[in-house]
Amino acid sequence: MKLSELHDSSLIQLTLDWRSGLLSCRLNTGEGPVILEADRLKKLTCPRKHPWGASVSINEVKAYDIDGGFCIQMKIQSGDKIEIICEGFNLQHIID
Repeated sequence: MKLSELHDSSLIQLTLDWRSGLLSCRLNTGEGPVILEADRLKKLTCPRKHPWGASVSINEVKAYDIDGGFCIQMKIQSGDKIEIICEGFNLQHIID
C-alpha cells in the first residue's frame, strides 16, 4: 500500500515511544488495518481543533524529502493537519 492510497482511511491512534523516537500511526483502511511508522522522530505537530467539524477520516497523506529525512503531512477531513518530521518511515499491513 502507498501513502497516496490512504484517502478515506480512519485515523485510530497515534503512539510515541519517547525513548526510541518511534511514532506509530494506526489506521483502518478498506483493505484492513495498517501502521504508518516514523523512525527517529524529530518533530510532531498534531493539532486537534476540528475547524471543519469532527472527523477521523483522512483526506490525504504525502511525504517529502527534507534535509536528512522526511516530512509526512497527514490532512484530516476535520481540517487539521498532522506533520511528522523523521529520519525514515514505513507503511505495513497488520495481520491480526
